Amino acid sequence: MPIVTVNIGNETKTFSVVYGTRLMDLFIDHRIDTGGTCGGKGICNKCLVGIVGTRNETLACHYYVTNDVTVSIKSRQSKPIYNSMPTVYESTVTEGFGVAIDLGTTTIALYLYDLKTNMLKDSCSFLNPQAIYGADVISRIDKCLSGFLLAENEIVIQAINQQIIQWLSVFSITEISRIVIAGNPTMLHIIANVNPGTIGSAPYTPVFLETKTLMGKECGLLSEKIILLPSISAFIGADLSAGMISSGMLEAETSLLIDMGTNGEIILKKRDFYFGCSTATGPAFEGANIEKGLGGIKGAIARVTFNTGKLAFETIGNQPPIGICGSGLVDLVAILVSEGIIDETGAFCHNSQSQLANHLNADRFMLLNGIYLTQKDVRQFQLAKSAICAGIETLLNAANVDVDAVNKVFVAGGFGFYLNLDNALKIGLLPKVFHGRIISVGNTSGLGAAMCLLNPEKIKQVQELALKVQTIDLMTKEFGFTERFIENMMFSI
Repeated sequence: MPIVTVNIGNETKTFSVVYGTRLMDLFIDHRIDTGGTCGGKGICNKCLVGIVGTRNETLACHYYVTNDVTVSIKSRQSKPIYNSMPTVYESTVTEGFGVAIDLGTTTIALYLYDLKTNMLKDSCSFLNPQAIYGADVISRIDKCLSGFLLAENEIVIQAINQQIIQWLSVFSITEISRIVIAGNPTMLHIIANVNPGTIGSAPYTPVFLETKTLMGKECGLLSEKIILLPSISAFIGADLSAGMISSGMLEAETSLLIDMGTNGEIILKKRDFYFGCSTATGPAFEGANIEKGLGGIKGAIARVTFNTGKLAFETIGNQPPIGICGSGLVDLVAILVSEGIIDETGAFCHNSQSQLANHLNADRFMLLNGIYLTQKDVRQFQLAKSAICAGIETLLNAANVDVDAVNKVFVAGGFGFYLNLDNALKIGLLPKVFHGRIISVGNTSGLGAAMCLLNPEKIKQVQELALKVQTIDLMTKEFGFTERFIENMMFSI
């Protein structure tokens, strides 16, 4: 039987495999992340691995093992947590240690609190290891339906426990009393070891939406008690219901809370009434369906500027650039639209007089070091930005709210925190009339979870708010989403 040796950073693993085993299947079985985003379907072209002893790289999903081989995989690290969490909140808990978790599809953020002093002791974030099963919730659901529910559950439990074990050692803690988790419904189902299959197809019915309390022994997490915060609907999760209490939206008469992650989730507050919708952005803002796109990992281009005829880049961790993440993509597209490299329809314009015109090569705009933007990438971006803007406009229309009546717009999440708001408005990701009203509020999901960790009364408030939200189906014809979606595909020149 052939032997496969895998080098991941400083770690080496060895496997004996059946002749003809596909390399990607080996990696999925052993939970090894190659950076692929399609769950092994062979369509993302991102699972590149090096063949040691040669100068060749190959896609793991296209490589079948017929001889002994040694492969190398780049270690992937996520960016630091994308906000400045306050260290103290109102608390009604008097002892022990607790952890608040934002369980994102792409990134998981954890916050350790001393419940006696209300103080934040430490925090960390890392990429969700479930990414080997696909970048978005639909891919994760499909894998669960194919028999991978327990695998997806175990890999995320193991990752969280690993961090908790480190904290127990570093801070000489005996045990964690409670964990409070916010996340989208699919992530919450999986961590509860409940199959989310019914979320993935009509009529899109979750097994549970309400607050769920588990015991550590029951679910495998290293805590006495685990509380999953309530979701609003199949595609509007506890990350939004938690964000409602932590973002500041409740203080405004008319406000919007927008989370632009692997799914676009929007909550509208109109006096004492709440409306919500979910719009299918696809994972473009997380870099998943962009050919040289990345999530928020070290080396990802997070900001792009154009001055004195030159492009400049800022990468996460100040590392050499290896790809581009969502915020950098917004900057780049805004520059290319302004320079006439991309026309109003989204097509590359080869007769542009811009100094950047020489970066165009057929259907690619070349940045540097093999990093580029394709015409297909631009189309994926247009779909995502149009879905967000059309979703906002349709939600306002359904709730009979004029766009000018919105007092505050709270943009949540890692992508939103690093987003250049001027560029977002310029390219039509957000309605231009929101200029001056937008506030980037960072990880409101983790912040809301922390508030609930320290004050259990907040859990009741989140549950009440979740039940108040009237979910708007954007596909209802009279709301006009389709027409708005088509209109917002265009760029303003």
